[in-house]
Amino acid sequence: MNTITRLYYIDWLRVIAFGLLFVFHSFRLFDTYPWHIKNPETSISINYIIEFMHSWRMYIIFLVSGTGTYFALKSKSENFLNGRIKRLIIPFIFGVIILIPPQKFFEAIQQSGFEGNYLTFLRLLPSALINESYGWNLLWTG
Repeated sequence: MNTITRLYYIDWLRVIAFGLLFVFHSFRLFDTYPWHIKNPETSISINYIIEFMHSWRMYIIFLVSGTGTYFALKSKSENFLNGRIKRLIIPFIFGVIILIPPQKFFEAIQQSGFEGNYLTFLRLLPSALINESYGWNLLWTG
C-alpha cells in the first residue's frame, strides 16, 4: 500500500503566504502608490514594506499552489478537474458577482467622483468597465 506523508511545512508555508497576502493588501491603503482605494493619510514607511513584500510574495504563492496541485494530481488524478472546478470556479464567480461591485463602487466614488447611489452604480457598471470610466479596464483578463 502506497501511503502519502503529509508535509506540514508546506501547509505552514501556505498559511504564512496567504496571511502575508492579506497584510500586503491591507497595507496598500496606506502606501503612496496608486491603488483602488486610498486612505487620506499615507506613509512612505509603508512603501518600503510593500516593496519588500512585493518582490517575493507572488513567488511563494505560486510555489505553494503548484505544490498543492502536484500532490492533488498525484493522489486523485481521476477527479482532479472536477475538484478544481468546485473549489476554484465557484468561489471565483461568487467574488466577481458579490465582492467586486462594492469595491468598484467605493473606487468610483474616491477616484472618479461618482455621486450616485449603489443601485445606479450597478446599472452603469457593465458599460463603465468596458469604457474604462472608473479607472479600470479588461486588459488584465486577457
